[in-house]
Amino acid sequence: ADKGYMIYEIDLSQAENRIVAYVGRIEPMIEAFETNKDVHSLTGALISGKTPDVVKWEDDNEVYCPLGSGDKTWRFWGKKANHGLNYDLGYRQFSLYYEIPESAGKLIVERYHTAYPGVRKNFHSYVKACLTANRTLTNLMGRKTMFMGNLANQYERDKIFKEAYSCIPQGTVGDVINERGMNYVYYEDGFEELELLMQVHDSIKFQIPISIGWGRHAEMLIRIKRSLETPLVTHYGREFSIPADLSIGLNMDKSNMKQLKGSNFSEDQEVLASKLSEIYEQLRPMQSMKEMWT
Repeated sequence: ADKGYMIYEIDLSQAENRIVAYVGRIEPMIEAFETNKDVHSLTGALISGKTPDVVKWEDDNEVYCPLGSGDKTWRFWGKKANHGLNYDLGYRQFSLYYEIPESAGKLIVERYHTAYPGVRKNFHSYVKACLTANRTLTNLMGRKTMFMGNLANQYERDKIFKEAYSCIPQGTVGDVINERGMNYVYYEDGFEELELLMQVHDSIKFQIPISIGWGRHAEMLIRIKRSLETPLVTHYGREFSIPADLSIGLNMDKSNMKQLKGSNFSEDQEVLASKLSEIYEQLRPMQSMKEMWT
């Protein structure tokens, strides 16, 4: 951060995964999100046959599973499955990406789709139906994307479908960040002291001068959080919000930043201001030591 400033990052929590879950009416995922369960541990559990609590405990304590080279946890594979298999990644590509035998990749892919049949039955089928009807997908912010190509040719059609599965989740996330994050901060009144630094697909980074007081910091952060968490509506009328998480630091190195997630990212201005002040006092000595050694 510039001298006398604090850097913030606000990002959308597991945004693409949530959109797939709600658009595809994948109830186990939805239930996990709405009850604040760890969806990666849930998927790791459904793949491994263990309970989510055991999978989470093993991940926290670095108890590895036998897949691949044996240096990853079941939660790790649950996370990778959630990030890739929603978009119909095949077991051979999955195995190649993560450098595991095809037998292990096939096990993960097959168990994932057994656990979440709605990914193919609902989400993929909805995308296919839209493209078959008029070649157009509309994301949850209303932006339309037309897919060209020869849908009469099976090879081309399958290729187009695979390209299209990520369109609604990724397009929605980008539009939410740009319209409800970047544009909101840039064009709305009340953010004059805030300096935008960058946008990274599902997050925005900015710095605010410390001199204006933690109350003003908290006020701006809460407004951005509420804007980003404005509910989205699926094609069948279901509303949901993507939670916004906050990272705080004196530089952009995520390992040096303090994170406020869920209820810890309070919308009570006084509570959040007090927390920001507390975090700054924790970070300041660390920054001073780095400056001394550099």
